[in-house]
Amino acid sequence: MMCDDCAHGTTRTSRQWLLGVTLLAASAIVVSAVLWPEQVAVGWLIGLVVTISVSVGSLAWLQIHCLTGGRWGVALRPVLVPAACCTPVLALLFMPLLMYLPGLYQWADDPSTIEAAVRAWYLNPDAFTARTAIALSGWSILALLTVRRTNGAGVLLAALGLVFHAVSISYISIDWILSMAPGFISTSFGFSFAIMQLLAALAYAALVRPADDRRALHDHAALLLCTTLALAYISFMAVLVLWYGNRPSKVAWLVTRSRAPWSWMTMIALALACLLPACALLDARLRSSRKALRVLGAGVLVGLMLNVMVLLGAPHGLASTVVAVFATLTLLGGLALVIVARPPSIWRAATPARRRPSS
Repeated sequence: MMCDDCAHGTTRTSRQWLLGVTLLAASAIVVSAVLWPEQVAVGWLIGLVVTISVSVGSLAWLQIHCLTGGRWGVALRPVLVPAACCTPVLALLFMPLLMYLPGLYQWADDPSTIEAAVRAWYLNPDAFTARTAIALSGWSILALLTVRRTNGAGVLLAALGLVFHAVSISYISIDWILSMAPGFISTSFGFSFAIMQLLAALAYAALVRPADDRRALHDHAALLLCTTLALAYISFMAVLVLWYGNRPSKVAWLVTRSRAPWSWMTMIALALACLLPACALLDARLRSSRKALRVLGAGVLVGLMLNVMVLLGAPHGLASTVVAVFATLTLLGGLALVIVARPPSIWRAATPARRRPSS
């Protein structure tokens, strides 16, 4: 009984801390709207990209686990399910940005900056809005359906959902991020963005609620290590190809982000999201430590946030990154509150009943 009271007190304290940080960050966004009104939309976009990566990445892991099974999925489900269920809310929070596209993207403000064919058939506000609505609606519907189905129908839904995810992430990565510089093209960026979402979900689960079971914790750490290495490899090869190709339109994109403070942010992001976890998780003791996994998860999330800041914030200035920090804290804090609060309807889906052993 005393242990239950202690656990309840700890949960209540965590909820109070999370609520305080979330409200403080939200208040900072309001102040930022007064100081840098033009940068608030950019910062909100960065925060949403990071948080949607956690939510959609959680959905992808739930679908993968539905197809493959494994104790890691059972252990991570109490975090992945609430995070995935927040996708519809994040989709609604994205909608106001669609009314401010000229303030975010150069091609929306000045259509002459892109080729006429591209403008007519792909990169225009109406098409951008339609593609975003399809992706966010699809992810939202899949999230609400996937978390409640674990039978044969759930396997089929997971398979079809991953196909939808692969298609959606291919164009969403271009629309939301690469179109910030319309002349820049990277054929591998959609894949690296998908891996980033998977890594963000694993890192968030490690920070908020690492597994209690030692073997499941080891599996979680192994997945975190593999995903980190995959992101590092794809990102390095993409930069290497750009550098070796030496095409002016693509090199200009790198040159813009090679200047301070963006170069410093890139180095810190590389260290936190790739180098630190890749080196630390080679140690078996750290792979089995909940405290170490929490620290690494927090570091990876900060690294991924810095990476998105460099990708989206460079054309708009440093003030946008300040707003992005507040936006990310607000959104991720709200996501954590859902997990800590344990809403009954979501919690039942997150903790499915165990099957009775056959006689």
